[in-house]
Order: sequence, then structure tokens, then C-alpha cells
Amino acid sequence: MTSPNPAGAASRLATIRRMLGPAVIELAYHAAVPAVLDVGLLHLLRINFFLDPPRELPYHAESALLLSPLVRDLGGGLYEIEPDVRELLIAGLTSSFDEQRLTQIAVLLDRYATRNPSWRDRPELVAAQRVTAVGIVSPDRTAAWLADDHHGSESGGALPREWFVAMRAQFDIRPDPSRTFDDAVFDATRELRDGSAAAPLATVRLLGEVALLPGAEAVDVAVSLDGVARSRDDAVGRNAGTVAAGLRDGADRSTVLDRLRLRASTLTGRLGVDHPETITVLQELAELLRAHELPDEERATLTALIQGLTLAYGERDPRTVAASERLRALGGDAVPVATPPPMNSGQARRRLTERLRGLRISCGLTQAQVADDLEWSISKVMRIESGAVGLSETDLRAMLQLYGVTDAVEVEETAAVGRAARQRSTLPQHFPAGWAKLLEREDIAGRVWLYDPLLVPMPLRTEDYAQHVEQEPVLGVGQIRRRLIGRSVPTAVVVGDAAIHRMVGGRSVFRDQLRWLIEIADSAHVSLRVLGFEASAPVVPYAFTVVSEEGADGPAAAFVEEPSDVRIFDVPWRSYLDLFDDLRDAARSEADSRRWIESVMGQA
Repeated sequence: MTSPNPAGAASRLATIRRMLGPAVIELAYHAAVPAVLDVGLLHLLRINFFLDPPRELPYHAESALLLSPLVRDLGGGLYEIEPDVRELLIAGLTSSFDEQRLTQIAVLLDRYATRNPSWRDRPELVAAQRVTAVGIVSPDRTAAWLADDHHGSESGGALPREWFVAMRAQFDIRPDPSRTFDDAVFDATRELRDGSAAAPLATVRLLGEVALLPGAEAVDVAVSLDGVARSRDDAVGRNAGTVAAGLRDGADRSTVLDRLRLRASTLTGRLGVDHPETITVLQELAELLRAHELPDEERATLTALIQGLTLAYGERDPRTVAASERLRALGGDAVPVATPPPMNSGQARRRLTERLRGLRISCGLTQAQVADDLEWSISKVMRIESGAVGLSETDLRAMLQLYGVTDAVEVEETAAVGRAARQRSTLPQHFPAGWAKLLEREDIAGRVWLYDPLLVPMPLRTEDYAQHVEQEPVLGVGQIRRRLIGRSVPTAVVVGDAAIHRMVGGRSVFRDQLRWLIEIADSAHVSLRVLGFEASAPVVPYAFTVVSEEGADGPAAAFVEEPSDVRIFDVPWRSYLDLFDDLRDAARSEADSRRWIESVMGQA
């Protein structure tokens, strides 16, 4: 939320919502586009866009808007929308109407500016309105015109040089006409989560007011505020939770249910069923399904929830037990306590090594002490904890006994994980050998490096984007690789400018993909950089991945992607890592890359 005064913006939005009603707010969306207004221009906006049902507005709506707290009287018969809320109102226009509406307003504004007789002796005003109009349709051409005339106007002309200086400054900070409420809410909640919001409590209030405006999705804002509430244990988090609860209570239950279904499906595909955010949404969905008395769908949701809770926290966690009891009450199959959830060998190996390392540390033992007590070499203990070697069931039970694990159920659970770790990975037979090897490596990855010059790298794609660039069997590979981001594996990414500009799947799919890249870039475990067209860097026309099991200095392999399979390089993998470093050094910084993606999304 880029409003410099979120408290003032929230207050004005609350006032107009109560005073004017949704129809006049939609007129305000249109009135926010021009640089300034007069009575005649506002009248034209109403009769051009609000004369016919279902959006019919009476003539007195014009005076109601001009007299509202949204509008500032500039004198001389001119008015402007308050700067604090102008960007939000334009976002409301983009959210509520199709893309043609902005163009229609721009055409109307341009014609009014050139034909209005009362403005003929005010060339600066006419030019400012025309710049605003043309800037909507062709921002690049407008910026170039301002720059050229700025340099050439000192020799004389209708407009003074100072006008071009001022207009160029205003044009550079103008509201982005392509931004929607979704974009504004996304930015505001990100700032609230990472602590960069200048006035966090006021921003929460502003989000609550935005959610109630025409064109906004109150349920989506509530879900976003829930995320803020989960990430902050302070007054801001508590306030966000309260506002979210109020928005959900005021929304139609079926609408809330539909939005939660969609969000649960999206997060499961993007982050995995065991990601904390996915688990939270599944819990909310299960509770709402219970209130709606939809037992079949509740059973399916509880099954997914139990799988996620088990993977994330274990089968005996109180949340897992409570969900299992509810599933049994509905007649569903309970999850056997001593049976581990389905996992491949890589996942099981990683979980086993983390479990053994945690037990040793909790007992206050060093690796050398464990080796002495079990009469092993210290290198064997080190390799077991790193996952470099397998572990027999006899050795595993000996370690558990040393660490004081005597509960029969806990011992059997851990032994079952150990058996899964010793099994070979059972990927679908139709997966090409190279891709299968890459998936096995990523399952036990300690660090990953991704490069793609032409497309968004496979683990970072949304499902909609993937549908347009992947074909079977690669599509199945991609669905598995996209779990990588949800596992918080340290990942360095370099992506070419071509991938950021290629509008795959149309505007909606493309913008959703860019928005997801920005979310990923904000993750602590991901470093994302964009390699610009202008960069002086090695020419690498193919995508490749480097996977290390134990970090940058551990055993690794490089995988070069081809249309149907990948080539594997176990030996010269360091040369690919060096190549990646060269590409990363030539790319934009992480902060500049994020801003670049945001700017491309704004122009899409």
C-alpha cells in the first residue's frame, strides 16, 4: 500500500463508504484518473458511464462527490482527488471494470481538454490533461515526449521549461493504472509481515476499509490479514486477526467457502500440503465445511490436513490427533499411529538424519562420544548424520537406545522411517531417467542453483503457467519439482529477461506468475536475480540446475535441461557452478531484480 498517509486514506474511505454508497464510489474511481476535475468533466464522466442500469446515477451524485472528503477544491473551478486515496481509487477502477474502461476515460479526457472553451487560455492545464490521457494509452511515448520537449523548450514555445520539469516529476510518480486491489493488498500485507510498513496499525485499518469497496474481495483480504496475524505476535498481528474475523463474519458463507477452496488448492500445488500456510488454510476450510454440514468434503479436507500435519509436526502432535479424531467421528479411515506417512527414500533419509542429530544434541552428546559408546568410528557417525551412508535397523535401534528412546511406538515410527530411507525411489516408470535422477537429488538437496534464460525455472512456476510450457512426461516432473520451494531448501536463481517479459498463458496467468516470483523472492531461503538483456555475461542458451547434498562444498551434480530429458554431469559440476556465479555476478541485484519484476507486472 503506497499511500503516504494510510490513516488519512482509511478515514476518507470509511467516510465515503458510509456517506455516498458503492455507486458514487465507482464514480470516484473514474474521477481519480484525470489530473484535475471541473464540474463539466465530472458531468461527462457520469453521463457517459453511469446513465444506464444497473449503474445508473442521478445528477446529484456529482455534487455529493465534489462535496465529499475525497475531493480538494483548488480554486478557479478546479478540483482534485485527494492524493492519499487516488492510487487506491484507480486500483478500484481496474478491479471493477474491464481493461477498455481506462482507455475510454483517456479518450474522453483528451477530447474534453482540447474542446473545452473555458480552458483555451490555460495551455498548461490542457497539456497536463492530455499528458494524463496519452500516458494511460502510451506511457513510453509520453515519457519520451516530456523528455524531448523538456530539453528543447528553453528556446521558446507555448509552455515554459518549468512546466515540463514539473510534469516529468509528476509523471514519474503517477499511480500505476494497471494495479488492482489484489496488487495493493499483496504489497501492504508483505510490508506488514516483514515490518517495513511505516504505519502498520493504520495500514491494517486501511486494508479493512479497502476490502469493503466495490471491486474488492473481502475474503481474499481476510486471508491475507490472517497471514499477517500468524507472522506477528504483537498489537499489529492481533489487530489484523480481528479485522480478518470481522470481514469473514460479514461475508456470505458460500463466498468464503469458495475462496478458501481455491486458496487451499493453490497453496497445496505451490507450497505442498505440509507447508504451514497450507495447513492453516486447510484448518479453516475444514471448520467451515463442518459448519456447512458437508461431511464428504470435510473428510477429504481432513485427510489432506492430517497428511500435512503429520509431515510437518508428527503423528502425535495434538493438532494431528485432534484432526484424526474428527475424521474418525465422520466415519473416515484413521491414520495408524505407528505407520509413517507415504514418503520417498530421499524424504525419509532427510527426516531420519534430522531426527538422530536432534536426539544426540538433546542428550548433550558429541559425535565422538556416540562413536565411543557404540564402538564405531567417528566418521561413521558423521556420515550417518549427513545421510551419506545408509543405516541398518540394528544400528538405528542401538542409537535410539543410547539416546534414551524407549517408547515402543516412537521406536517403531523411527524404524519405519529408516526402512523407507533404505528403499530405492519409486518414481513413475514413464519418467525419463535423467529427470528421475534429478528428482532423487532434489529430494535430499542441501542447496540448489537454478538458471533459465527463456522461461521461469520449473520449481518456481505456477500450475497455470506450467500448463502452457510443459508437456507430459515433463509436466509430471514439474509438479514434483515445485515442492522444492515449500521445503525451504536454500536456492539461488538466475532468470533471463526473456522469461520475465514473455507473456505465457495470457495477462492473468502471466501476472499471477510474476506475483508468485515476487513472493518467492521475499523468502529468506531464496536468492532471485534477473539477467538483463544488456548484461555482459556468458551466452548460455540452455537451462541448467546444480544440486548439492550438503551445501556449496558437498557432493553435487549438474543437470542440463533438454526438451524431453536432462543430461547429467556428476564430474564437471563445479564448472557449472562457476558458470552460475558468472551469470549471477552479471545479473541485477536481488533488490533491483524484485523492482524490475514489479515494473514488468505493472505494465502487463
